[in-house]
Amino acid sequence: MNPKVHCVTTLEQVEALERAVLRPVPAGLVAWVRLRTVLANLCVGILHALWFRKPAPLMELKHVVVYTFGTFGDHLVSMPAIAALRTACPIAKITLLSSTLGIGPRVLEDLLGDHRLVDAVVCLPDPPTRRRGLKVDYAPALNESRPCDLFVNLSPFGNNGLANAVFRELFIARYIGARSAVGFHVRGWADGKNLQKIQHIFVHNEPGRCGEVLSDLGLLPEPPETAIPCFPGARKRIHQNLKSLGDEGPLVVFNPGAKFEVKCWPSDRFASLGRVLQRETRARLTAVGTEEEKKVAMNALQGTTGLNLAGETNLPELVELLRSANLCITNDTGTMHLSAMVGCPTVALFNTRVSPRHWFPLGKRLLALMAFVKDHYDFRDEGGPHESLLAIEVNDVMVAAKSLFADVACAIPQVVGR
Repeated sequence: MNPKVHCVTTLEQVEALERAVLRPVPAGLVAWVRLRTVLANLCVGILHALWFRKPAPLMELKHVVVYTFGTFGDHLVSMPAIAALRTACPIAKITLLSSTLGIGPRVLEDLLGDHRLVDAVVCLPDPPTRRRGLKVDYAPALNESRPCDLFVNLSPFGNNGLANAVFRELFIARYIGARSAVGFHVRGWADGKNLQKIQHIFVHNEPGRCGEVLSDLGLLPEPPETAIPCFPGARKRIHQNLKSLGDEGPLVVFNPGAKFEVKCWPSDRFASLGRVLQRETRARLTAVGTEEEKKVAMNALQGTTGLNLAGETNLPELVELLRSANLCITNDTGTMHLSAMVGCPTVALFNTRVSPRHWFPLGKRLLALMAFVKDHYDFRDEGGPHESLLAIEVNDVMVAAKSLFADVACAIPQVVGR
């Protein structure tokens, strides 16, 4: 019997599925982790009280440092918070301290710097500190941010239960001379053996967590669809590239790649879906991805007249392509978050090797498909597509796509008969 494929739209629905499907975590383990977490946050709170003062009025701040760490998706989901800080601190210089982890500083400049959401981007090594006995060595790049009025910690490590990283971030805020600091909290501090068993109980949704940090300042994040800049030049270029597809039919974007193959719905199923979409809706298909994902994208378009744009678009062009699209069908990647945030109707294909709640995207036009094939999360990173993705059939995705097509806001041609 094939596992049931669930179509969900909210975090609450994912939480309900977890309660119904996953085996209970031993109460003793949960209590032990809660105790460790309370003790860690108590120590964090004591250091915070000793080292930092209450923030001054935001309108008066002259230098704000935003600290984050991670890949494209980590930075992308922080943008509504950064946009809110930009509005609330009009005279402040805002510096982004970040490790780009292979995405390159140009991506951050495209997202933030060129549009004045931040005034400076400082890229840090990983890790930004090294301990030698009782001495801590700090990356020289940190000196570019000294001093600052407010340090806003948007790093994901505390949400992942990594207490040592939260203490490191506190030390960084103190090192650069921050007068005030927010965003230091440990969730679910457990050793490596037990972390996977309990993480889904303690972890908060990462795209929404940045808003929790802002609440300490009395702020709300900007709406996701307005936090991403507009790129008129890129929009013109992408429309030029799409001319070969003609003007008839909905524009559908496939994102068939991901950082790990285990997160990828099979390319041959994307191709089968593409053929059905073209036959039934006259869809104009494109596939996106990195240069390394060009072959994956080509396979996802096999047997269609789709346009392979993998490795051919920069970030501004990808933003404008998704803004122009009627639908995006995507694996769980940074592109999934970007699609949902700019308002593109999105079918997100989730694996359940980890909790989908952790990275469930922000967006109003979203349908997420997932299947639970086990009664626990296995955290598998190696090998081919996860078993939970293999449970999602082409027809499941087609039903979700038609549901989004039926949304009058999508305004696309009526689906024709087979």
